[in-house]
Amino acid sequence: MPYLKKRVTLIGNPLMKIEQLNLKNFRCFENITIEFSPHFNIIIGNNASGKTALLRGGCVAISSFFLGIDEVPSRPIQRDDIRLVNYENAIEYCFPVEVACCGTIENEKLEWARQLTGKKARTKLQNTEIKNLAKRYQQQVTEHVDLPVIAYFSARRIWEQSEKLNLVKKGSRLRGYHNAIAPALNYKFLTEWFKTKEMAFLQTQTRNFELQIVKQAVSQCIGMSSDIYYDIDIGALVLKFFDGKIIPFNRLSDGIQNMMAIVADIAYRCVTLNPHLKEKSVVLNRMLNRIGGFEQIYFT
Repeated sequence: MPYLKKRVTLIGNPLMKIEQLNLKNFRCFENITIEFSPHFNIIIGNNASGKTALLRGGCVAISSFFLGIDEVPSRPIQRDDIRLVNYENAIEYCFPVEVACCGTIENEKLEWARQLTGKKARTKLQNTEIKNLAKRYQQQVTEHVDLPVIAYFSARRIWEQSEKLNLVKKGSRLRGYHNAIAPALNYKFLTEWFKTKEMAFLQTQTRNFELQIVKQAVSQCIGMSSDIYYDIDIGALVLKFFDGKIIPFNRLSDGIQNMMAIVADIAYRCVTLNPHLKEKSVVLNRMLNRIGGFEQIYFT
């Protein structure tokens, strides 16, 4: 399936980046290789052209990192990821299915692949460098090592809202990887996290930098908003605007809800995984405001 690319100037220096992704017998792709910009990419295409397949393939690739992190699941190649072809009056599965990746983690070049060879087979990792690197990170969590921020958001996130809470109040900073590749946005988790942080502030009267950073990230990405907080009287997460208007989260448009939840989710993971960086742990605002260009990939 052909695609066109447009390259322009970019900024930034990400800790972890995917440079190339190859998909074989994965969903609608028989064999395709995509090269990504080092920083910011936008995928553009018609319906059924392969955008979601590319996103899910990227999720399989990047979640290989979690094979080296305890209690964080990795996304395997699933049954509905296998490419189907029509043969005579039958529909056949195509094997092997492979998701191969080239990338850089903290200036270290890595190549790895996930492969599924049959319906009853399990997804296997080819080349364990990324798994071993993740294990090394896990062993260094008590040191000031910068952990890569990983998050996956399904194209169907509006309809796939998670009802599970799974709120971990305290624990390892690796909890920032919890539900990182879950396809659904967990609005309930977001609300309870804000509630817990706001209540802690009322009890201790101590400024929580994690809460302040997430608030700042959301306020700067949602136009005309001045604050986001859990309103105890209403019993809901609310967004406050500069004109004084206060709107409960569930009364916002789908677009605002998704933007707010995605930004808050990323900011939460940034400050949880890298608390030693304080305010520097979140570069989302600066990236969105200063980005000078991006890589566009057009599917036809």
